[in-house]
Amino acid sequence: MAKADEHLARRIGEVERGLSDERTFLLGEKFSVADAYLFVVLRWSNSVGPKLDRWPHVVAYMARLAMRSSVRDAMREEGLLKDEGAT
Repeated sequence: MAKADEHLARRIGEVERGLSDERTFLLGEKFSVADAYLFVVLRWSNSVGPKLDRWPHVVAYMARLAMRSSVRDAMREEGLLKDEGAT
């Protein structure tokens, strides 16, 4: 498992370096299918590791994506997000 964590950490580090130029999304300023896919994969790290805390650009990127209404709608549909409007 340590080897897998090392491999994932190296790949997340590559994403971190790519986002270090302050771009909003992976390919620049437009949301793409690559962002949607990476969001899902990086969310898995909450369960399987490694934790994202050591990559601040990745953490900020994930927060930006999580605030998009389309992402929130998809997460809600999948049961990953409670409906904020429900009482």
